[in-house]
Amino acid sequence: MNTLVVLTFKSVDALLENGGTGDWKLRRRNVERCEYAVCTRNRHDPRGIGGPEPHGAAFLVGKIADIVPAATQGRLLVRFSHYALLDVPNTWD
Repeated sequence: MNTLVVLTFKSVDALLENGGTGDWKLRRRNVERCEYAVCTRNRHDPRGIGGPEPHGAAFLVGKIADIVPAATQGRLLVRFSHYALLDVPNTWD
């Protein structure tokens, strides 16, 4: 089973509001092989801190339901059908 792991500054609320994790420049065929997406915290992004987790910690896993164009041209939104919150430090490493 393949899993997409992303480093994001976005909050859980923002991810759920969007229906998944998005604005990624990804190869669609690679993501289509994945069953789950794990979101890890990026606390170094200048756009802000989306949650209390330390940098690199996994905080959410979503079951991939679909891959659709994002609002930003040439980027993708990975939609979730289900999700669970996590607290796994040093996942991005």
